[in-house]
Amino acid sequence: MSLFSLCFESLSAYIITIYRCVRRFLPIKTGHIIFVFGIRLKLAKTTSFDEASMTQRHKKPEILHTEIVAKSRLFQIEQVHLKFSNGVERQYERMKGGSRGAVMIVPIHQGNLLLASEYAAGTDNYELGFPKGLIDPGETAVEAANRELQEEIGFGSYQLTHLKELSLAPGYFSSKMHIFVAEKLYPSRLEGDEPEPIDVIPWPLSDWQLLLDNVDFSESRSVSALFLTQQYLNISMHNLTDENS
Repeated sequence: MSLFSLCFESLSAYIITIYRCVRRFLPIKTGHIIFVFGIRLKLAKTTSFDEASMTQRHKKPEILHTEIVAKSRLFQIEQVHLKFSNGVERQYERMKGGSRGAVMIVPIHQGNLLLASEYAAGTDNYELGFPKGLIDPGETAVEAANRELQEEIGFGSYQLTHLKELSLAPGYFSSKMHIFVAEKLYPSRLEGDEPEPIDVIPWPLSDWQLLLDNVDFSESRSVSALFLTQQYLNISMHNLTDENS
């Protein structure tokens, strides 16, 4: 292969990588034009993973039998006997949780992310993350999010935006968590069930990427919520720019 061909292939691969990153992380619509090293690229409509894969999914396995094999005050372990569409049978174990779900909230106040430093028994460490908690009986996810904010960091929110519903480990857990971003905060405190006061740590929103380097900020749901919030803020800014142009 000639040096020219090698350089051309490397440049092409680099441009394709940039193109994919732009499509994934920036709020640019179909038909918009971008320039990479002076090369004009038009963003075409792509088929989402869901659209492409829906017809390729297997039929769900049949549940033949379930049995609770262990139980504590908080958790139940359920053994599930499954029969797959090809006739193969397997036994799985899963954590049987409540159906109410949980919430995590990313609070934004005066240009800062508000983080909670709270003891986590699983890691035996004080972990830095966003306020979270279970949805109580009779509550909606939005109501639970506003309550948890007031219990954990002493603020309520006039503007809660639902970003996504996440699963933690779908191979073992059925519970889901709703991710919210909270804006237009106001001081308000409710009594929670925490054994000790939670330290509230303001973190400059402009330095959100540095938060990823903090060793105490490692919980996967908080990391996911941070990226979802950045995507939300980028789209909001893009829409505001379009309205003012």
